[in-house]
Amino acid sequence: MKTKNIILAACSGVILAASLNSAPVMAEEKSYSAKEREDGKFCARVEVKIGYTTVKRTKCRTLKEWEEAGYVVSAKEED
Repeated sequence: MKTKNIILAACSGVILAASLNSAPVMAEEKSYSAKEREDGKFCARVEVKIGYTTVKRTKCRTLKEWEEAGYVVSAKEED
């Protein structure tokens, strides 16, 4: 029983080290088109991950806030 515990402890250390050393997964970059509101914020319908599901939600931010959040947003031309 002691040998089993030693092997288990050694394996868990190797697995932990491997998981800490792995490279982070990079999200694919998506660009969105936003419509400007009267208050200077830009609203865009973006994908948001909720749990294991991805849904679309409308978010309103300034262009600087969009950039800081990691989004690529351009102003939509109004007709």
